Amino acid sequence: MRYPTGSERLDKLFGGYETSILTEFFGGTGTGKTTLAAYVPIKQIYLKHRPLAENQKFIIIDGDGGFDYDRARQVWGDDYEPIVEHLIRYEPVEFSDQHKYITEKLPKFLKERNIRPLLVSADSMTAIYRGQVSRAPAKYKAAIIGELTGKLDLQLVRLRAIAVEYNCPAIVTTWTSSPVGQSLGARSELPMIGGRAFGFLAKCVVRLDIEEKVDTSGNVVYKRTATLVKHRSRPVGISTEFEIVNSGVK
Repeated sequence: MRYPTGSERLDKLFGGYETSILTEFFGGTGTGKTTLAAYVPIKQIYLKHRPLAENQKFIIIDGDGGFDYDRARQVWGDDYEPIVEHLIRYEPVEFSDQHKYITEKLPKFLKERNIRPLLVSADSMTAIYRGQVSRAPAKYKAAIIGELTGKLDLQLVRLRAIAVEYNCPAIVTTWTSSPVGQSLGARSELPMIGGRAFGFLAKCVVRLDIEEKVDTSGNVVYKRTATLVKHRSRPVGISTEFEIVNSGVK
């Protein structure tokens, strides 16, 4: 099953949110990761299944505190209140908290409470990882990166397992690789940070970019682009422009 994004251009690019797989968005700050990983899919899935049963829930793992209820109200509109009643948001403060929640607590919670997740989204999944690596002494960075990326691998495996077991979309976000990240020891041929698993466990990978421009009237405008990096049935390398608006994307 696939859920639309609300943008014809994005739906044509990657086909919308597919169940039983990991979908990944990666990009810099302000590119639209949270909009596409949390606000938009929740709204679209809700529209498909409303009214929701009591045990149907949206799971948001808010890795950097970026989830904003005021923004959610803009996107969800009149559906805000019934959606919030079915929203479970967890905000880890340490990498160990995130790891235990995803690999142990969340699967146990779903089974014990008979919860049927309609979406599991980890945004950003690498925020705490990146901070912990940046604070590590230089002589230990390589070892710490190896340890943490191994744990991120396990987290991705568990999120994929939840997506398969409950036939729901699982979405993760991360940042693009950069000279700063490489200077911290995160040397990889991959275009995103977090380790190799982000490149092969996710079956739909979309890169998001933003470019600031000044129009003829002197106003600052933002050009956002989505590029398909990996997909099982669509040609990779194709791109489309999209806009972020009050109601989501277009």
